Amino acid sequence: MDELKACMGRAVRYIARLQRPDGSIPFDESGALDPWDLVECAMALDVGGYHGEAEAAYLWLREAQNEDGSFWSCYEEGVPVNLTRDTNLSTYLAVGLWHHFLITKREGFLRKMWPSLVRAVEFALGMQQASGLIYWAKDHDGRPWPDSLVAGSSSIRAALLCAERIARVLGHPSDLWRRARTRLENALQTLEHQMGKTLPEDESLFAMHWYYPVLCGVVKGEEGRKRLRSRLREFIHPGLGARCRSDRPWVTVAESCELAMALDAVGLRGLGRLMLHWQLKWQDAEGRFRMGTVPLNTPWPDGHHPTWTAAAVVLALDCLYDCTAASGLFRSFQGEE
Repeated sequence: MDELKACMGRAVRYIARLQRPDGSIPFDESGALDPWDLVECAMALDVGGYHGEAEAAYLWLREAQNEDGSFWSCYEEGVPVNLTRDTNLSTYLAVGLWHHFLITKREGFLRKMWPSLVRAVEFALGMQQASGLIYWAKDHDGRPWPDSLVAGSSSIRAALLCAERIARVLGHPSDLWRRARTRLENALQTLEHQMGKTLPEDESLFAMHWYYPVLCGVVKGEEGRKRLRSRLREFIHPGLGARCRSDRPWVTVAESCELAMALDAVGLRGLGRLMLHWQLKWQDAEGRFRMGTVPLNTPWPDGHHPTWTAAAVVLALDCLYDCTAASGLFRSFQGEE
């Protein structure tokens, strides 16, 4: 356990070193970031006890937020460079804020961030269709992309649940959000085969399409175990982890860690720990993790050590070894509320 904590500490310190004075956390030294990965990194900072730094990251998001509640999909040194407005990127703020509260119990910070959270959630719900599905994004001209992604929509489901929990802590009504979440869940459970049809490639080739409905509580319990077991041979490279996509050789650390948490969420902790431990050998002396690996243990892509990959390892370590008061976050998505 001491070595696991040391591994976690090195990864958290790497993320903290790359955080900018304005609170933003780039992917790497390039200065580029997206809001979803910034939240993931802030969550890792909280796991490591860097609560002020985590709050600085969330406050950066508050300042970067568009008037309609969205965020741009990519920034470089604070300047938007991809003017897509993604519903999943916007709502993930709720997951990070709830995670922060579970660890710190700082209700005052939730209150400070509440207006930003409301705008982020309402942006996404403004894209919800009669079917219950939520469109993926708007382009730079404000035109919706008329399709939904399984992984992204599953993440929105978890974010809505976290937003409801925050509302209850602060004494705000959340019935409309709960009804919207229920509609989204029902759509994901019945319309998955209709989603992602406008993509250039089959969405089911990607590991996230497979495990995200379990990780985010759309598919629960025994059905979740069946879903994960049904494609283990297709996605898992023994000794390495999960392929990012089933038809390619590269195995990625972040997807492997998320899969580990999904396995844990439905009671397969032993397999989840095995998946996680396969990743730990890729940490270097600076605390960084390679992004992925191809056969013969070759790094892929060479030289890439994203902060969000380190963050995924930290969150998986917390989840699978119960290090903080937020370790049960993903397991909690399996419950009924």
